[in-house]
Amino acid sequence: GLVRNDGTPVNKTLSEGEKNFVTFLYFYALLKGSQDDSGMTSEQVVVIDDPVSSMDSDVLFIVSTLIRRLVWDMSENESKIQQLFIETHNIYFHKEVSLDRNFPKGMKAKTTFWTVQKNHNTSFVNFCKSNPVKSTYEMLWDTVSSISEDPSLGDQTSIQNTMRRILEHYFSVYGDIPLNELIDKYNEGMK
Repeated sequence: GLVRNDGTPVNKTLSEGEKNFVTFLYFYALLKGSQDDSGMTSEQVVVIDDPVSSMDSDVLFIVSTLIRRLVWDMSENESKIQQLFIETHNIYFHKEVSLDRNFPKGMKAKTTFWTVQKNHNTSFVNFCKSNPVKSTYEMLWDTVSSISEDPSLGDQTSIQNTMRRILEHYFSVYGDIPLNELIDKYNEGMK
């Protein structure tokens, strides 16, 4: 059975995230092996439904890495998986498993994105030409691009606000510099 580092059995002390992680690891091991005495595995269609629910970021990274490994194995014909469906509500996880940099050569052309939307108790499945999930930063740039192509979509104030948010996001998230410190540095340079 499972035990903690101190040797204590986990029994009923697993958190929801730990239970999900152990379940995923068991499922992952089944995908790699066979349940048959012959050792033969049959072709598989695999559906992974929101595997990172209640997981912390470290475990989320491990799960996304293992799923990318499944994709690599598929691309190198080292897997019996014929189709892999990954469903999630987690944007960070989606980005981790779907970014082009994570895909082996040739898999981008074999990858499609779909959204499921519910309207009046009816679910609609929609094909997307490209990855529909974007970061806040990407969405802000899309807004600037849309307004530059069609100025009727925004006025000078809205474009200035969007550009301010882009700068704020860029410097605070990517540069770890609060916007007010950046403005202070600019003001110092103007003296």
